[in-house]
Amino acid sequence: MDDYYIISCQQINHRGGGFLIDIRFRDDGYLLRRQEREDIVDWELFYRLRLDERQPMTSRQVPVATLAEIVAGLQQVTVPALPAVGGGFDGTDFTLAIQAGLNRAVYTWWLDVPAGWQPIAAAWQALVALSQD
Repeated sequence: MDDYYIISCQQINHRGGGFLIDIRFRDDGYLLRRQEREDIVDWELFYRLRLDERQPMTSRQVPVATLAEIVAGLQQVTVPALPAVGGGFDGTDFTLAIQAGLNRAVYTWWLDVPAGWQPIAAAWQALVALSQD
């Protein structure tokens, strides 16, 4: 994989808590960092998909081939540009963000995956699984 990507995914439970996963190129490979949050104090930081460097996190190397497989799958995805309206007061939302150079795509959904976005959710699940190995 010759291109460099930054991939983030998060889950926010609006009753409190969530996690953020950040994967980016470091030295000679990709570093995955995961941060659990029991209480989200800095919502702006979290919604900007930024890890809070003051808080604990776990990290591990991700093989380039593994990330290349996920990226290749995402490059083949065609999704509706505008999903159906979703939201609520309590519940969970999910975000997947992919940055390639200066280009960026961000997908956020509330509880249920919008029609046609299943491949995005599958990539989100694959990244979460990587962080749990």
